[in-house]
Amino acid sequence: MTPQMKKEAESLGLKALDYDGAAEFWVDSLDVWKALIEDPEGIMTLRPDEEKFCQHPLDIMYGYEELIVGKSVE
Repeated sequence: MTPQMKKEAESLGLKALDYDGAAEFWVDSLDVWKALIEDPEGIMTLRPDEEKFCQHPLDIMYGYEELIVGKSVE
């Protein structure tokens, strides 16, 4: 994010992030995520990539996708 972009975001009341990218980690359910982080071997599979691509403390955004087929809802 350029300094100008940061100023523009802040002028709109938005939080300007202090980094230039974001990593996504997708799981099929929260149960899968919980099982992964509770398993010492599972969490260790994430550690090498986390050390390369993540900055601590982590900012977490939680969401889900919803596929809607048919007419749009107004």
